[in-house]
Amino acid sequence: MDIGHEASEYRKVTGEGKVYHISAVCKNVDPGVVLREVDGGTEIDVSVSPNSSYSGIEGVDPWRKRLVVRVKAMPKDGRANKELCDILSNVFSVPATVIRGQTSRTKTIMVPLDSESVLAIIEGAI
Repeated sequence: MDIGHEASEYRKVTGEGKVYHISAVCKNVDPGVVLREVDGGTEIDVSVSPNSSYSGIEGVDPWRKRLVVRVKAMPKDGRANKELCDILSNVFSVPATVIRGQTSRTKTIMVPLDSESVLAIIEGAI
């Protein structure tokens, strides 16, 4: 049964002395399903995996319609949220903010970019 998964391909995204891994998990899924353009930017639906062995964008979950992001930080005292925002701010080169789901693994992130720019960056990353 082919569900669109391919072997993970790891690349590194560097910036400001930090290294993040990006793995293409689901190449056959349109990343546009995780985006909504709203006033002031674009909302991105994200599923976070805290306490991971590495930090970075894992890919798009086709069932949950969410961008999967792994973070090394534990989900305590907002550390995982801070690392998530740091990763996405680094990838998009603009501030990223958690607007919904502060205490949940499923979150909505706001970036002050239009949806076409966000989509191009995500497609380039995965």
